[in-house]
Formats: sequence, structure tokens, C-alpha cells
Amino acid sequence: MTPPRILYCAEILWPSIGGIETYTQALLPRLKQRGYEIHTLSGDGGIGLPDTETVDGVVMHRLPLRLDIESGDPGRLLEGIRKVRALKQQVAPDIVHINFSGPIAFYHLRTKGVAPCPMLTTIHGPVTGLRGGAGTLLAEMFASSDWVIANSRSVLEDVHAAAPGVTGRSSVIYYGVDVADVESAAPSLSPPRLLCIGRLVPEKGVDVAIEAFADVRRRFPDATLVVAGDGVERPTLEHRARELGLGEAVHFTGWVAPADVPRLMAEASLVLVPSRWQEPFGLVAVEASLQGRPVLACSVGGLREAVEDGVSGRHVPPDDPAAFAAAAIGMLSDPEGLAAMGGRGRERARRLFGMDANVDALDQLYRRLTA
Repeated sequence: MTPPRILYCAEILWPSIGGIETYTQALLPRLKQRGYEIHTLSGDGGIGLPDTETVDGVVMHRLPLRLDIESGDPGRLLEGIRKVRALKQQVAPDIVHINFSGPIAFYHLRTKGVAPCPMLTTIHGPVTGLRGGAGTLLAEMFASSDWVIANSRSVLEDVHAAAPGVTGRSSVIYYGVDVADVESAAPSLSPPRLLCIGRLVPEKGVDVAIEAFADVRRRFPDATLVVAGDGVERPTLEHRARELGLGEAVHFTGWVAPADVPRLMAEASLVLVPSRWQEPFGLVAVEASLQGRPVLACSVGGLREAVEDGVSGRHVPPDDPAAFAAAAIGMLSDPEGLAAMGGRGRERARRLFGMDANVDALDQLYRRLTA
């Protein structure tokens, strides 16, 4: 059977940098290697990218779809619909794979009569709170989808609550994480080095990690905390670290290139993920596990799946610096247990979250939908 031709749609793809962008940059060339003809439709990111180019064998098409909608100009909106219709006629896809966002779903649904084929939708985060009643874009998208994928059980449960009708045509396919298969040494505790990495925004809970670290320092005076990333909370976080007398024990690196993340993780004794919002997946936690690093995470959303409590790390309640500090101190006080967690986490992450597992699952689903 000839592999189908895929029109893979997402609001933003590479060279922009983010969780979905990083994931799809690894995924799509692998699907191409399996014989699929891959075309993408995305926005242009507002950074002057070409309308069409081929990258790693993937043909990328870019249109300013969100800008057309936000312009409020009916002429621009109709022109965008015309361009999407023309692209579908040109590509003649066997499957349209939507990564849900408003503009992408809107344009697909308004042109679904062109080159009709199965529609597969991936949901990357909670939909609770979005308008999903009769006649809404969300309801139409769910009704039109032949299959719905969620990137964690947490997200799938949320989808089922919002759209019970998709329960029998939905499943979880975890992100595949493409990390170099390096056998990192066991976590070093000489001195203990904690790492918190991500956007410095309130929902990531980095303030909780800094509050907890003050207690960790009382138990381990030579411990350090690296805060890698940037965002609107950085000045507030730096100020609080100074207030707590942590001085140079907390090092703010600023923005970190994706290629440098594995090195930072390999240098860490323990990786902290103190999110207070319902993380859909927990990419940082999985990347840390693949580096053989135990993870201390808040028990929210997909983090409860990315980290198995007592196996690859520990769970603590969100927004509880005292519980976070106690768990960190307990983990750092048991070097053998910490190393064992890192090893178990690596094996678990390879099995559940490796790129091969993700590609296999999508390959099987694509073939089933077009059989």
C-alpha cells in the first residue's frame, strides 16, 4: 500500500522555536523517510519567511492566516480561503492533519469540500473554557474530525469532557522527543546543582522553586540553582532571590538555545518543574529523563504522566514551596536513590516518549484512516 500524502497544518512551524515546533521538526522528516509525501500549511510567523520552501524533504507552505482574520477585512479573509482552496487542489491530500488552533481549523473547515479526505486533529492543550457549544468552531472541528489525538491522558480527559461525542474516535499519542542517546553519568552531588528551565512566566511557577531553594540551601549550603530561560517574571524572580539572601547561588542564564539544553541537564543533579498550570505534556521533564536526570515536578496535567512518582522522580502539590523543598532535600539526601531514579527515568522515557514510538503510532493511524 502506498503511504498517503499528508497536508500537515499548524499555526507556526520551524524555524520558530517552541514545543510544537521542535516536535514537528523532528517528526515530519521521519514521516518523509517512511515514504510519505509531506506538505505543511502554517502561518509565516511574521518574520519574512518564504511562501514556499522545501526543508528536509518536507514542502512548507506559509500564509498569513491569523493576520487575515485579525485584520477584520472581509476581502483578506476571502482571499485567504481562496489560497487554502487552491493549495488543497494542488496537493490533493489523502489526509489533512490539523494541529488545533482557531485560524488553521477555520480555514480547513471552510474548504473541506476541496479534495475531501479524512481529517485528523491533534489537541495540544486543555480546551476547557473555550466556547464549544453548538455552532462554534470548536464543535464543528470535533464533529468533522475522523480521529482526535491528545498528547496526554490529561488532555484527552479534558477533550472528552468538552466533546463526549469523540470518545470512540480519539486516543493518546505522546509527543516523541528527539534527544541524543547519550549515556550521561550518574547525577553528581558535589555540589548539588538544581536546574529549572523554561519561560519565566507566572504559570511556570519558578517563584516556587526559588522559595523552596532557600530551604534547600540551609540543608546543603553549597547547592546552586540554575534558572535557564527568559520572560516577564525575570526581574521579579531575581529580586526575590536577592531578598532571600541567595546571592550568586541562583544563576539566571537568560534565553538558552535548544542545542544547549542537554548539556545543562547533564550538569544538573536534579531538574525542577514547578508548574502551577495544567501542563499538557511536560516536555522538559521528559528531556531530563532521557538525560538520566531525576525530576521533581508538581502534580498537574500531563506532568503526572511525564514523571512517574517514585520511579523517575517525585510529585508534589502545586504552589507549595515547603513541600517542594522537603521533596528536593529528601531526594538530594539519597545519592543512590537519586541515581536509580535517573536510570529508571531514562529507560521509561525511551520506551514511552522516544521519537520512534511516536512515528510508529502516527504511521499506523494514518494507514488505518486511509485503508
